[in-house]
Amino acid sequence: MSVTATDSPNRSGPPSPAWPARIVHADAASRYRADYNRMPFQFAHTLAEHPLFDLPQLVTLATFLEESRVPGRLTLFSDDAALTQGWKRSGLPGANVSECLAEIETSHSWVLMKDVQTHPDYRDLMDRFVSELEQMLGRPVRPSISWIDAYLFVSSPGMVTPYHIDHETNFLFQIAGDKTVNLFDPSDREVLSEDEIERYYIGDFSSARFREPVQQKAMVFELSPGLAVHQPPLAPHWVRTGSRRHSVSLSILFFLREYDAVAKVYQVNHYLRRLGLRPASPGRSPLGDRVKRLVMSDLGYRPRQKTEVVRTGLTKYKAPLSFARKLAAQVRWPRSTS
Repeated sequence: MSVTATDSPNRSGPPSPAWPARIVHADAASRYRADYNRMPFQFAHTLAEHPLFDLPQLVTLATFLEESRVPGRLTLFSDDAALTQGWKRSGLPGANVSECLAEIETSHSWVLMKDVQTHPDYRDLMDRFVSELEQMLGRPVRPSISWIDAYLFVSSPGMVTPYHIDHETNFLFQIAGDKTVNLFDPSDREVLSEDEIERYYIGDFSSARFREPVQQKAMVFELSPGLAVHQPPLAPHWVRTGSRRHSVSLSILFFLREYDAVAKVYQVNHYLRRLGLRPASPGRSPLGDRVKRLVMSDLGYRPRQKTEVVRTGLTKYKAPLSFARKLAAQVRWPRSTS
């Protein structure tokens, strides 16, 4: 689980509006049980236009995240993305968050807020959603979660989130404005290759490459306030906000230990492939998978940030390998006299 902040904002003002009695409509339960973490699906929610997602409240939240002084919790991006460039955005260092949010309709930018659950007003929302998820699935989820977060995206009209993949299980709730989400089947290897997955898990976050022919396989979800979509792990996706008004979206996302274990297999497979071998895909050899997970074991290391969850085992090899490469580059090997 992500660490909960101990600091809290000034609570001298009026109490925050209560969340609805239920976040997800109960009629979505059968869809959750059928397609959870397998295929994308749309469902309805009750968070649309809630006062805590109004722009003035989001300025308060952004200020709280800034004052926590935790790197990466608040980032401003310019509108310079192309669909095919992968997950690369240009930040706006030094930009004023309050001004950016106040001018979000015309600023051609977007604001990403991470760890919003560290603010007391939003913490209960995330916990209640996980409880509802467990009810709909009919089984516990919390014991299998290795990391959990809540993000907020506040975007100008017409913004593009480039095509990419993520490790997490994700639920994207549209709060204000419209958003078109293009999602793809994570198990379709004509869309997403083993090589792309392997490179993603060694740190190439732009490894998934968009190709025009695969767009015909996209599952397109038109989200308006009150609608949400489930994104399974490794489901390729790209997003465009509507053209009429700014967009506010909430993402509740988490890592699951079973997928963390699969990530370690992909990491080993990447290096085996570089040696000219043809490693078995995860799930085809239980014994082989077990050995690969042991190779990438993190030896009980407790992650301090999200990116460490599946990469701590990889890191322990990267440092000595990097040193060996530098040493080899400096050594002048004698030429053969044969």
